Amino acid sequence: MRDMLQYEISRFTIELLLHHIGSIFAFVTAITSRKFVPFAYCALLMEANSIVLHIRTLMQLSKSSSTYSTFYKFIQIINVITFIGFRFGVQTWQIYWIFRHHSSMHTFFAAIGYIGVITFFTINVFLFMRILAADGMLGDYGRKHAAINRYRAIYQYHNIRY
Repeated sequence: MRDMLQYEISRFTIELLLHHIGSIFAFVTAITSRKFVPFAYCALLMEANSIVLHIRTLMQLSKSSSTYSTFYKFIQIINVITFIGFRFGVQTWQIYWIFRHHSSMHTFFAAIGYIGVITFFTINVFLFMRILAADGMLGDYGRKHAAINRYRAIYQYHNIRY
């Protein structure tokens, strides 16, 4: 979060901050209440995609994406596959699980479950669309309106001409 606030001030920063704050809240709730622990463990599976997502981002920022274009294309494909499997797959299971078990838990925890999965699912849909747009999978219109231009955000922050 600190890195985003320091280097990536953009219109998407608030969404990513919400994601990180929500993640911290969800895991602290699971740990302190000892509720949702298996649910939280499954949520950690989403981080398998984060590894690929961060490799992709680092390649963009270091401009290795053009130097190692074949490997970068491979990372783009693996990113989409792991995003669908590890993020949307896990979240689909979480929605099913909370729906099946909400009647056997306190209203507070059921509300956290519903609000959490709906919020994170929404955030992940927007993130997925931005990734597809940035990778050119949604055409020029998608790239222009949905993609994060990390270079521009970093250069603007440091007052470097883009």
